[in-house]
Amino acid sequence: MADESEAVLRLRASRAKLESIRAELEAARVARSEADARIESLQEDARVARRERHAHVLEADAAGIARAKIAREVGMQRSNVYKLIDDQNVDDDSQSI
Repeated sequence: MADESEAVLRLRASRAKLESIRAELEAARVARSEADARIESLQEDARVARRERHAHVLEADAAGIARAKIAREVGMQRSNVYKLIDDQNVDDDSQSI
């Protein structure tokens, strides 16, 4: 009888351990899903911000601001600013923020 009681207790402990692990896994999956959604949202925000930056760079160049100053102000390498200005039809998405 004592052996049976101990066996039942071990079975219950095993079940509780697995249920705890399953709950933690589900919480981790939910957190990962939320993080993925946040990453996608931030990536879209970055694409929009790069398009706005592109427009602002072109406006500044059209206003006669020196390209070196534009590069400093937007935090880009001058060569990338020059490419961005010289090829106005290129989408700016490949550039980092």
